[in-house]
Amino acid sequence: MRPAKSSPVSLTKLSYKFFFFGQPLYKSGASQLTFEQLFVSDGMGSLRVGLTVSFIRVCGTRRVQNHTQGKNQMRKVVCLIGLVLLFSLGAAAQDVPKVDLFAGYSYVHTSPGVGIDSFNANGGVGSVGLNLTNWGALVVEVGGIHASVVNGTNVDATALTYMAGPKITFFHRSKFSPFVQGLFGFTNTNAGFNQTTLSHNTFAMSPGIGLDWNVRRHLAIRLGQADYLFTRMPTSASQVNWNNFRYSAGVVLRF
Repeated sequence: MRPAKSSPVSLTKLSYKFFFFGQPLYKSGASQLTFEQLFVSDGMGSLRVGLTVSFIRVCGTRRVQNHTQGKNQMRKVVCLIGLVLLFSLGAAAQDVPKVDLFAGYSYVHTSPGVGIDSFNANGGVGSVGLNLTNWGALVVEVGGIHASVVNGTNVDATALTYMAGPKITFFHRSKFSPFVQGLFGFTNTNAGFNQTTLSHNTFAMSPGIGLDWNVRRHLAIRLGQADYLFTRMPTSASQVNWNNFRYSAGVVLRF
């Protein structure tokens, strides 16, 4: 069914201009259309058709009198750059999955430095990474280790770590993706681990590097993650620094 024909609306009320870096893309009057012209051209309403016509004219596919060929070419270039940016942003948003889930094995070599000999502990670690950009993420990590011999004595030594911090990944879309991260939080150690009479919560941080092998888009193998695991440990009088090394490896699922 053909729409009813309406009377023209004055140019002064529907006239408009487009600007690029403060300069009009069209002179006064070159970008003015009436409601009747828009209505007849499509029959779907003035707003929708007005936007369509405006886009075509900015891109330079319609020629306007009293404008040089150079200006038409300039508008084409501006339009092309805009379209490339739009498609690039859309593609970038889909290049990297939003969430990384990591779970794996963890080995820690402790260096108490005072009163206690170094010992080894084994356990597991898991983390959730929220990818904010193609290269930047926020990571929350929980780990746990256990040792059965400390200072030459059989004990039940357990330590848990709760940390979070930023992570930067390089070559996310390549076969291998190295990364660096810095996590901060606290550690909970029982009496067997800290060699006191009570369990304690103390400061911990873990700057480190790692390498992921991207098997598929949603699956990766963490070949290795090496961290300097710094912890504050209680003593009978105060606290001391433990400078530990941690190695982790496992599987990464991406969604």
